Amino acid sequence: MTPLEKIDILDEMINEMINEKDNELEIEEAENIRLCHDQWYITNLWNKHHEEIKELNNWINDLQAGMYVNCVYCGYRYGSDSEVPASMADVLKEHIEKCPKHPLFKANQELKRLNSTINTLIGDALEQGIDLSVPNGKDHLTTPY
Repeated sequence: MTPLEKIDILDEMINEMINEKDNELEIEEAENIRLCHDQWYITNLWNKHHEEIKELNNWINDLQAGMYVNCVYCGYRYGSDSEVPASMADVLKEHIEKCPKHPLFKANQELKRLNSTINTLIGDALEQGIDLSVPNGKDHLTTPY
């Protein structure tokens, strides 16, 4: 259930409370409950996102200043505060190879897994005496049939 759905349910409950109340004081009490909840929700939401917004604004400022290079997938940044032994592009390339949030990292992991599987299958085939030589001199890994 989303927070907005929860608020809708609370509003319905408070409306029912208001409809069931007989006097102005009870109605005012129910409306105060709604107001307190709304204030609590807004404050909570603001606090939750305030730090993230500050971080993103700092990131934007750094990017606009041209002082840093950032990984757009995990936010890791290299720049003037860190020792950079190579060009920024090289450092970022090295980071991409290690960044678990980057699609190229995931693709490289899958490539390694597939290569390992292929090597295992080739090894098993050779152990069983299966001829893996290329017929008619065609390399079927790079040449279409």
